[in-house]
Amino acid sequence: MNIKISYIKICLIFIFFAFVSDTIYGKIRLIVCHYNRPDFLRLQYQTFKKFLVEKDEFELIVLNDAIHPQMRDALEITCRELGLKSIIFPQYLHNQGVLIDYLKKLPFRHDIPYGQNGSVRYCQLIRYGLENFGYNHDDIIGIVEGDVFLVKKYSIRQSLNYTDILGVMRPDRGTLGIEYLWIGLCFADMQRLPNKYNFCFDLTYVDTTFLDAGGATYEYLKNNSEVKVEKHYPLFIKSLPRDNAKKLKDLGFANDEIELLGKLKNHVDYCPAIGFEFLVNKNFIHLGGSRFYGEGDPASTALKIFIENRLSQV
Repeated sequence: MNIKISYIKICLIFIFFAFVSDTIYGKIRLIVCHYNRPDFLRLQYQTFKKFLVEKDEFELIVLNDAIHPQMRDALEITCRELGLKSIIFPQYLHNQGVLIDYLKKLPFRHDIPYGQNGSVRYCQLIRYGLENFGYNHDDIIGIVEGDVFLVKKYSIRQSLNYTDILGVMRPDRGTLGIEYLWIGLCFADMQRLPNKYNFCFDLTYVDTTFLDAGGATYEYLKNNSEVKVEKHYPLFIKSLPRDNAKKLKDLGFANDEIELLGKLKNHVDYCPAIGFEFLVNKNFIHLGGSRFYGEGDPASTALKIFIENRLSQV
């Protein structure tokens, strides 16, 4: 009799801790999009594996958006080598669907195929990713651009302890003072979000003001005001005193970050398509526009050396 009671107690204790313990979770699902940089895919995965506190509690879903078969195969090979789930995005889907039907009614650029517009392509990818791997996930999801890298120890789960969404904000290009979640780095707890099927990163218009990729999150947050959002703002390289190491040191930059800023200075200044920024308290680095360049590009090379050095540190 006593043995039976003890067994029941043990079961009840186990059930209790299953509900209250902070260590019993599902998996954090990171949806990442890649177009032409298998080297960045490998490096991106390595940074999450190294620096993410939940290193055994996350999975990468790779949306392979390569146009050319050779690049598509290169990304697939990289995914297989890393043991990552890869989804080859059907290219014809870039020119159809809800977003395309919406844009056809607006003063959007219709002189080039939608599939050749970078913002439309990325919105279509993220919509596909959310519909197939995001909305019904029972834990945290992340939307991460292919040239965003984690460079410090970081806990996604802890960062969402007291908020529903953590994201980098972008402003509108007009005069309305609107801001919205950037499509390149955002984490959300899908179990907490109300009307989660309306949580969408499409580009959109508010009145006549164009909101780029991620703009639809403005409407979502406006219509779901109870959602708690931790907002972060990018620290652009062009806003920093890159020629003054002392000032950078005073601003809290590490020696290797100061060295990286020096290497990137000329390339970023004279190549408008490249944009470099620190994100979320400098835990992440984004090399914007890198999809226009291949391996060997000076900015990419400098960043890869910086990240590889950080990965090699104990």
